[in-house]
Amino acid sequence: MGARQRVALMCSEAVWWRCHCRIIVDYLLAAGHEVEHLMAPGRQQAAVMSEDAVVRTERSIIYPPQSRDAEPPISDTADSVPLCRAERLAIRENQQRAASLQIHGE
Repeated sequence: MGARQRVALMCSEAVWWRCHCRIIVDYLLAAGHEVEHLMAPGRQQAAVMSEDAVVRTERSIIYPPQSRDAEPPISDTADSVPLCRAERLAIRENQQRAASLQIHGE
């Protein structure tokens, strides 16, 4: 279907990186398709392959478990949903900004 016409796939997740659509996007990118995330009215984001995806063929992608040396996810509680890389980076960046503001007395 996508080879003949543009397709829109929607789900109810607030953020695309916590959705099953993430896996579909990886397969589409591996097959050479262009994918855009519709973030808000007038705002689009070009999709990129998941950092942990390993493409074997255009029809075979695996997601190996993280190594034991991998940094554990930052979360509020032990039973919270694991955070994706983008969320961990955003949290780290916000923590650095907060620390910088405290140092400069703002």
